[in-house]
Amino acid sequence: MTKEEQRIEEILARIRTCVDEKRVQPGVKERTKNEGFLRTYCVKQIERYSMLKELTVQNYCEERLDQQKTEGEYDPILYVFGLKKKLKLKLDPGEKDVEIYIKVQFFKLKNDDKDYTLLVSFHEAEHPLKYMFKR
Repeated sequence: MTKEEQRIEEILARIRTCVDEKRVQPGVKERTKNEGFLRTYCVKQIERYSMLKELTVQNYCEERLDQQKTEGEYDPILYVFGLKKKLKLKLDPGEKDVEIYIKVQFFKLKNDDKDYTLLVSFHEAEHPLKYMFKR
């Protein structure tokens, strides 16, 4: 495993810890794309968190600098992952193979040094994703 892969594994460990300790929250205002995704597919909140725990280094796509949040509590980096899942459609019988675009950001609460995970994006990918470590 390369140093970069190890670094991503550490990020994933932070995400898993946040999920296990119930320190994950959707963005302050759930984005329209995220809401539409949850309405289109039979994905409940607990399943979203389960999918976060499924992520591996091979699901890593990229990092982006956050241009919107300037408060010190937010990590300036947004982490992007992709996950391919077979999901049930709410209004249609059957299932569909879906590539899910997942973007997270870490933050801290005042007077608390623990990591929290902000679930910025969780919706169907609009374009094919490029995976950095896909084998």
